[in-house]
Amino acid sequence: MKLSSKFKSLNTLTTLIKNNTSIGIGGHHFARLPISLINKLLEKNPKNLEFISWSGGLALELFLQKNAIKKIQICFSSLDIFGLAPLFRKTCENKSIEVIDWSALGLIKALRAGQQNLDSEIFQYPWGSDLPNKTNYCKKFKDPISKNNFAIVPSLKIDNFLLHASRADEDGNIEILGPRALDTIMAGASKQVIVTVDEVVSRDVLAREKKGSLISKNFVKAIAHVPYGAYPTSSVPYYITDYEDLKNAFLKTPLKIGTSFKKNRQFITKSNKLNSKYFKNYLSKNYRNSKNKEKVTSDEIMAFALATVMVVGVFGPHVATMIQTAEGHGVQAQLQSRFIRIEDETFNRQSLQTGEVLTLSGAFVSLIDSDMRAWSSIFSESTNAGNRWEILARDPPGNVFDIPGNDVVDYEISARALEPGVYHVHTQLNIEHVGPGLGPGQTVVVEGEPILKPIPYTNIAYQSIIIAVGYVITFATRPWQVI
Repeated sequence: MKLSSKFKSLNTLTTLIKNNTSIGIGGHHFARLPISLINKLLEKNPKNLEFISWSGGLALELFLQKNAIKKIQICFSSLDIFGLAPLFRKTCENKSIEVIDWSALGLIKALRAGQQNLDSEIFQYPWGSDLPNKTNYCKKFKDPISKNNFAIVPSLKIDNFLLHASRADEDGNIEILGPRALDTIMAGASKQVIVTVDEVVSRDVLAREKKGSLISKNFVKAIAHVPYGAYPTSSVPYYITDYEDLKNAFLKTPLKIGTSFKKNRQFITKSNKLNSKYFKNYLSKNYRNSKNKEKVTSDEIMAFALATVMVVGVFGPHVATMIQTAEGHGVQAQLQSRFIRIEDETFNRQSLQTGEVLTLSGAFVSLIDSDMRAWSSIFSESTNAGNRWEILARDPPGNVFDIPGNDVVDYEISARALEPGVYHVHTQLNIEHVGPGLGPGQTVVVEGEPILKPIPYTNIAYQSIIIAVGYVITFATRPWQVI
């Protein structure tokens, strides 16, 4: 297989990134961060870089540690389950670096304008938020037709977009397996897309399998084949996040990432290989009486899987790590790239009082020939302990509905806000035998006094069981590798 001239060494890739330019980072939280590329770049002590990304997190901490950043444009920065990002916090407290805070929707719109070579984009004004006044990332805009006020945000361009992707073909086309976050938008808004990949395959493999999201070779400046280039973050289906390595790294100063790769390589790769055959064999050997020749049923597999979740959540930190990779912001978004996508997600408002109604609408777009059964809801993240919404209505109505193969189903979900706080709210679609998937989401501000509701303990128990089973079946069957 003859490779395109776009394929370079890892060291050559770093020479393309110059001082006094802007960088964007691909991936999402602890998934597919271009760690090897970042580490190699930081060996050269870059200076005066502008960091532009949806989240700062681990990548930003690495750059701040090397004093490589002069300006930051992000929506937030944290180390996820490990707490606050200490260097970013210190930067904000000292006001040593200019920080521009974006709303999630504002940043997406600015990048999309850059992607489409537009001067600006409009979106719903974030009423009730001080963010536009404090950071001036957007201005009020009066629609000439409706006369309503919206927000307008200028186009945002990135000089260098650093991305770790799953695969590339010999021509330089890039495939992202699993959640793509803002990668395709940022790639389109960037002057240079610089990529590392876990695997190089022939062009006919990408054309035949169609497993993930593609970025055309026309957008790609250079590629390096770097297996495990995202470690200790994940790159599904090759390896999972090494939370143990991250935990140990965050306890030390200076921050060094990936030091336990050789020791943990077998674990992070084999932990991704659990399947239904494993559960069936386990049941056959340990559960069934040897005199009973009945086949193990799917219900028994689900029961065993649920029991496994409950046990490993307490006693098995390594196996629990597998489940953690499906949690948090962007839960199981990878499933959508195989079965269904949530498109055109819109919100009727960005700020409201407790007791008022938030309505989410959009479309469920089927990507397969088979019919699917599903149920819809909302998923929200917040620092607020209550974090509660009351679902009032769903369209399609009922608890479960059908999505015909290769069809589009419009949806609408209405929920009453019960607790004040700042939420990031998503449409959540739970697909039977597959698991949950989320829409892009939007930040919503709720003010007012909390509304007390009786706690439905039976519903909580039921939903917890359903969610747990969904996670286990997802990892047991690895549906993202089926289609």
